[in-house]
Amino acid sequence: MTKTPLFELIIPCFNEAASLSLLIEKTIRAAQSVELTPDEFQLVLVNNGSSDASLEVLSGFQSGSFRHWLRVLNLEENQGYGGGLSAGITSSTAAWIGYSHADLQYDPRDVFRAFREGQTVGGAVLVRGIRSQRNRKDWIVSRLYELAVGVLWGFWCFDINGQPKLFSGELKKYLQRSPRGISFDAYVLLQAKKHQFVFRSILVNLNARLHGQSHWSRGWKKKWTTYWLVLKELRKTAIRAH
Repeated sequence: MTKTPLFELIIPCFNEAASLSLLIEKTIRAAQSVELTPDEFQLVLVNNGSSDASLEVLSGFQSGSFRHWLRVLNLEENQGYGGGLSAGITSSTAAWIGYSHADLQYDPRDVFRAFREGQTVGGAVLVRGIRSQRNRKDWIVSRLYELAVGVLWGFWCFDINGQPKLFSGELKKYLQRSPRGISFDAYVLLQAKKHQFVFRSILVNLNARLHGQSHWSRGWKKKWTTYWLVLKELRKTAIRAH
């Protein structure tokens, strides 16, 4: 591919080898269903220091039938959630940039719903997924996180970590100092608000993981441990955020 793509979707991958084949196929089929071509859409997969077979799986797809749709960015060491996304976004030159997760909890078709919504609005816009039908425990943890962001950063927003997110490419220049951890999403939303981007949202369903287990969801003890680590990260990056 030689042309600058209209839209690039960034997906960081950390030990997601078992999910990658289905993720790639479903995402490209979804792109084809809305009549995008490889010149217009690229799937950017960031191998974020995986210790499983993720890189081998991605390398195999680079020489397969979907190769024209893919761009692989390999990070030798894990850069954290925000670090992996930042590397992918920094490498993009597309007019529209989106990102989501590799675990297939989000339907790839939602990415293209967000893309069409962004195109309809036009200009400086950010479209984000709002998760529906969540269990009570995860719903409570998300509201506590939003409260922490509000208190420590002075920024209030519902379902901060909902996916996918898509924005017009000019937001990229405001993300150069983004945090490497879980507060990356909050930082993206804060910068979009600060620079007067129009916000739009779509409702999405959150599916069960097909493979593996989230490090975040291993019981209440793990949730609270992670929550306190996130609080420390929010405090550390509060000045940077503004």
